[in-house]
Amino acid sequence: MWLPETSFKNPQTMSPVLGAGAVDRERWRIQCGVCGTTGKGAVVQCIYPNCKWAVHPLCGYESKTRMFIDEIPVVDGGDDVAKCIFCPLHHDVEFKPMEVARWIAKER
Repeated sequence: MWLPETSFKNPQTMSPVLGAGAVDRERWRIQCGVCGTTGKGAVVQCIYPNCKWAVHPLCGYESKTRMFIDEIPVVDGGDDVAKCIFCPLHHDVEFKPMEVARWIAKER
């Protein structure tokens, strides 16, 4: 669910996972900022602009990395939901829905 390419067919049971084959292979080559490994799972990066810190979603959850999903305004035809992960350096950044929507729109 944390990877933009994936979703759940049934969100209540969180199964089955859809889109796993569409995950960008580069996500497997980036080092996890928590466990330090590469190639053992896809990572997601901090949502803060230009931050390269990345984490396996499960590593982030287990290490209490700031992770949440929230509604955002639609900007330039983008998503109305943001999957937010903030690295240790940016974990105190205030969540501003419009600002996050702009960040995401720029990345598309």
